[in-house]
Amino acid sequence: MTEAIQDNNSPEFVTQIEVDFFFEENQKFIIRLYDVDDFKDVKNLEKHDFIGDHEFSLHKLVSSRNQVYSA
Repeated sequence: MTEAIQDNNSPEFVTQIEVDFFFEENQKFIIRLYDVDDFKDVKNLEKHDFIGDHEFSLHKLVSSRNQVYSA
């Protein structure tokens, strides 16, 4: 889980996520987005509105120029 950004339609996330990458494995990575409704209980995802998710291969990210992924 990264940071929650309050009242922003175009949030910019700054928390870095470190992930172990194993070249010989096909590792999938999923990003899920939620609209946080209760900032007192951010980690309880059942209290928030699910917006969407995106799944991709870590290999595609690591092998991309400057490690920038584009869907």
